[in-house]
Amino acid sequence: MENSATYNVKDHIGILEFLQDGVLIVDNKGVILFANASAAGLFSKDQNQLPGSNFGYMLKAGRTELIQIFRPDRILHVQSLVGPVQWDGENASLISLRDVTELKRTEFDLRTERQKLVQSNAELAQYASRASHDLNEPIRKILVFSKLFTDKYGAQLSAAQSGMIEKITRSAHRLKMVVEGVTRLNRVKTEKLAYSPVDLSVVISQIIDDIEVLVTERKVNILVSEMPVIKGDANFMYQLFFNLITNAIKYSKKDVNPIIWIYAEKNDREHKIMVEDNGIGFENEMSDKVFEPFERLSTEQSGSGIGLAICKQIVEAHYGSISVKSTVGKGSVFSIVIPNI
Repeated sequence: MENSATYNVKDHIGILEFLQDGVLIVDNKGVILFANASAAGLFSKDQNQLPGSNFGYMLKAGRTELIQIFRPDRILHVQSLVGPVQWDGENASLISLRDVTELKRTEFDLRTERQKLVQSNAELAQYASRASHDLNEPIRKILVFSKLFTDKYGAQLSAAQSGMIEKITRSAHRLKMVVEGVTRLNRVKTEKLAYSPVDLSVVISQIIDDIEVLVTERKVNILVSEMPVIKGDANFMYQLFFNLITNAIKYSKKDVNPIIWIYAEKNDREHKIMVEDNGIGFENEMSDKVFEPFERLSTEQSGSGIGLAICKQIVEAHYGSISVKSTVGKGSVFSIVIPNI
């Protein structure tokens, strides 16, 4: 093959004519010697108008650069690449021109939407934080004054009246849990992850130790296989598995001792961790909805309905995914996939 510096491109004009990218041949003084139809279209000129005119752009050989072509109707963003050639025995440059105007517009639109999303998320986070703060005080007062009222007048209340006070207290506790859940969910969405090697065996052992009283009371058997060391945020990993383990205990059968199996699989690309239980289970149609905020598997159990939503946010913040398969009366298997990074 001929060296590009001695390659006579004029012998191949027929090929250049049919290229979709614009092609110019320019001499060492910047004068256009040849332009294909695509190049003429970029400059909004007839093809025979360009030869003899000055190209007007200073470009360096071998480097991709972005130039702007100012046309009467609009401005084009054009990607250019220059290479040395020969034309009629003289050194010249071949300039390839590609219209990337739509690409740049799309990039700008995406950047604008991303900025709007970031701003919107920040405003929502601020709103959630303020709302949580503003709600906590009236909730606290409801609970305090309900207790003071019961302590002072409880003996004088009828069963129906005591029941009303109890409902008020339960509702206030439930609202308090929801507010705390929103605060935790907001924290997961806004807090920057502190990446480090996280030994999941240590994390799960710590959780089991922290809920020892609950495990003993409910006679829970937690079986943990060898766990991987992943790269992630240790605090969020604790929250993730704490939620999944306590969720399994919460939705266990009344007449069967809860069993929770925690095991893992690994390949070159990802870690897969399963949390399986022998609990009450649920219809598989609920598999996606259970990860939505305020969705509860059973109205018989207390809770904010936000624990699994937090799990989903934590896993997705680690660029992973979480899913569940369940059978009514047999239990559930939660699967967490986290990239091996």
